[in-house]
Amino acid sequence: EIGLFLLLGLSWRVWSYRAGQTVMAGMDVSLIGLIYCVIPLLQLHAIYTEPQGKLWLCYLMVVVWGTDIGAYLIGRWLGRHKLAPMVSPGKSWEGAWGGLLVAALAGWAMIVLLSLTLTTQSAIMLSVGLSVVAQVGDLIESLFKREAGVKDAGQLIPGHGGLLDRLDSLLFAAPGLFMYLTVTR
Repeated sequence: EIGLFLLLGLSWRVWSYRAGQTVMAGMDVSLIGLIYCVIPLLQLHAIYTEPQGKLWLCYLMVVVWGTDIGAYLIGRWLGRHKLAPMVSPGKSWEGAWGGLLVAALAGWAMIVLLSLTLTTQSAIMLSVGLSVVAQVGDLIESLFKREAGVKDAGQLIPGHGGLLDRLDSLLFAAPGLFMYLTVTR
């Protein structure tokens, strides 16, 4: 499946080429786009097809949303030390730690509520790991936007930026959960 998407992406470069364009730079962007979006979406689908896959996806979304909400609220309240000022000047270390804390608590609660088979320690460790990866995904998407010279990845969701602005953390956390489920099964 991945090979097909890669082939289609590279083929598209043939028909979208314009005179004076740097083909290799365009191919880099196409390949990054495929890797950045398609592979995590395929892994989300693979999680969905797992036993209890729908429950694992609910857990993942709560951890990612908990990370975003915790980082935003704690960052607004206590944020003093910039996390990555050249990439995303509004993010703080305090917010990052707040995101980790909320993700750990929310993830543990979801494991218990959904009756997923993990010990408390494993649930918290997995949730914290996914939270870290989600925050890195958010920063990488901010880096892409900064390099492209845009504030939002689109206007699909008024006041929230584009769809990619809402999915950036999930696109990074999905491979993390997929790997965990693959290794532990």
